[in-house]
Amino acid sequence: MLLSPWYALAAVDKLGTVTWYFYDEETPDFYILYQEGIQIAEFYVVDILESTTPMTLQDGANIFTMTASIGGVETAPSAPYVVNWPPLSYMVSLNYNSGGTVLPSESFTAEEHSDPQITATPNLGYHFTILDNGSSAGNSSPYTITDILADHALSIAFAIDTFTIATSAGVGGTVTCSPTTVNYGGSSACIVMPDAGYNIADVLVDESSVGAVLSRTFSNVTANHTIEAAFEIGTFAITASAGTGGTVSCSPTAVEYGGNSTCTITKDDGYEITEVTVDGQTVETTTNSSIQSNIGTFTPSTATFSLKTASETTTIQFGTSTDKPIIGDWDGNGTDEIGVFRPSTATFYLRNAAGTGYTTVVFGASTDLPIIGDWDGNGTDDIGVFRPSTATFYQRIGTSYTTTQFGTSTDKPIIGDWDGNGTDEIGTFTPSTATFSLKTASETTTIQFGTSTDKPIIGD
Repeated sequence: MLLSPWYALAAVDKLGTVTWYFYDEETPDFYILYQEGIQIAEFYVVDILESTTPMTLQDGANIFTMTASIGGVETAPSAPYVVNWPPLSYMVSLNYNSGGTVLPSESFTAEEHSDPQITATPNLGYHFTILDNGSSAGNSSPYTITDILADHALSIAFAIDTFTIATSAGVGGTVTCSPTTVNYGGSSACIVMPDAGYNIADVLVDESSVGAVLSRTFSNVTANHTIEAAFEIGTFAITASAGTGGTVSCSPTAVEYGGNSTCTITKDDGYEITEVTVDGQTVETTTNSSIQSNIGTFTPSTATFSLKTASETTTIQFGTSTDKPIIGDWDGNGTDEIGVFRPSTATFYLRNAAGTGYTTVVFGASTDLPIIGDWDGNGTDDIGVFRPSTATFYQRIGTSYTTTQFGTSTDKPIIGDWDGNGTDEIGTFTPSTATFSLKTASETTTIQFGTSTDKPIIGD
């Protein structure tokens, strides 16, 4: 018989595996294990018993009884051994990207029937969505897994908030913004462009008037925005006056852009018409006479072209205050149209004939100077730039371009048909020596003319 008390310790895992460890002062033949009074196994001390069938927990505990057999006689331990069955637990795995924080920050286990919570906190300007085992679980925080009975794989996706810039324009112009979908904290630049003969009447930003502005930039965007522009057709006054001996009457005296006004000159008896002036220019007195004027101005502060013809002066808002004005026959129809070069983006904006929109071409760099000429003699003007830093001309034809290094970094670029062959060539004016350098296909001609403070002009 066992001469002193002996004891057994048990370890039970969640899969129902029981491992026994024995402590005694005498080695018995074998041990016999009982559960709730029923023999379930017998084994030698060197064996490890692993139950292949999970044991069901009843009221929080199972009572295991162990006896030792020595010489065929069973001897009970000093007391039954009570084992608390551990509850099952499940894995909650977490996967998330940058843009916020998740607590707990790492995967963890949760006991069966518990209600584990996961808290997701997005950074400022971000939001998140949750997938639980591949299914949408919304975007509420904290997220609770109620009465957990299985493993869960949570995927938490943080994404930056985006906002919309909505544009609208009335008849007579356009409003363009880039981009129209803006990330939180980003910006969008908008350009208000009237059609030919129209002016900007008013611009509304988020339904509030900001005046007749040409552009608007939304910075540090944290909400949706709207920009709306209203345009009005330009009207022009016809002012008539006559000296002694006759009258001048015009109808109508207020004319919309593109309209007509008829003026009648009536001489009194005994008088003759000696001179007629239109917009300060003397014209012939015959009914068929007219003037063609090719002058005009660009006012940077309002980005306005004022174009003078024989009968009227037309004003057109086009571009922005920092643009550089350009003139050319962009479509070869025999009439020059206006345009601008925007240094900040190295972009040419070429206004189409009759004001039916415009073409944009990105070409050059922000420090370049724009040049215009008919490089191939096809009757259509092309764009180009002169880069002072390298004294290089870039002449664009179609989708390709040529480069020519000519002059120095302090020279002023000039363009003209130096040899009368119908094709424009490049040239420079050097202020320090008042020297024109005219380059053709076969030679370079230099002409010293003027002074160092003069500005070059070109003409036929």
